[in-house]
Amino acid sequence: TPNALFDFHYYLTVCSGNKAYALLFRSFEKMIRSLIEVHYSEPGELRRVLPLYHELSRCISQGNCAKADELILNILSTANDYLNKML
Repeated sequence: TPNALFDFHYYLTVCSGNKAYALLFRSFEKMIRSLIEVHYSEPGELRRVLPLYHELSRCISQGNCAKADELILNILSTANDYLNKML
């Protein structure tokens, strides 16, 4: 769901240890939530990236930071590509 995805990304910013990043992310909450809703209103998009989120969660729990970074960039790149086409 869009709320869960926003929360997940927010917690990633908190876990980064960069308080300014987490604060900045939260300050754009309304816009980010809106973009998440647009992106995942297409069921195929969510199905396409859900495995990446599962793998990201696994990498984080295993402490595989390099792979987690790669997956986050992949997820964000996918969202960027989709939103650029739609907006």
